[in-house]
Amino acid sequence: GGGGGNVAELARGAVADRPWGRTLAALGLRGLTGQLTLTADGKRYQVAFREGAVVGAGSPLASDAAARIALTGSLISSTQVGDISRKLAAAPGRDEVDVIAELARLGPEHAIRLRRRVVAQRAARSFAVERGSFVIEDEITVPVVAGSELDIRAVIYLGARSFLSENRLNTELGQLGQ
Repeated sequence: GGGGGNVAELARGAVADRPWGRTLAALGLRGLTGQLTLTADGKRYQVAFREGAVVGAGSPLASDAAARIALTGSLISSTQVGDISRKLAAAPGRDEVDVIAELARLGPEHAIRLRRRVVAQRAARSFAVERGSFVIEDEITVPVVAGSELDIRAVIYLGARSFLSENRLNTELGQLGQ
């Protein structure tokens, strides 16, 4: 590879090694600063941590796009989605939430709330993956904006509630004991 800094691999494993919530909780408790990248079926999901807090996340799914989350949260109308998509396509380097906040005239408070919701949903989406492998590295590559830190427990709760099947939830809770 080319020059640049060295990225240190801190750990790797498989989703099935232990309950996924326990894997994420351990990273939060350990105060990780770095990024977990989960790969399954050719798709990549990322969760970035700073001192154990979730500070950014990436999901390959269209349903986790900021515009879709803003739409389901009634922050924008369906007619605004097209405008937002065009603006983002024209300026690929721009932050999705910034573009939405600008077009929808969201105040700073609503913009921060939307950003946190986007990060939470993308990070929680990792619970939908039943088979895959992950690597934890000390470098963060997903965009991180100050003020969007989330407690890992909130992400675990959202992920388990939204994305774990009844069957898997029972299996994973069983592994935790009574």
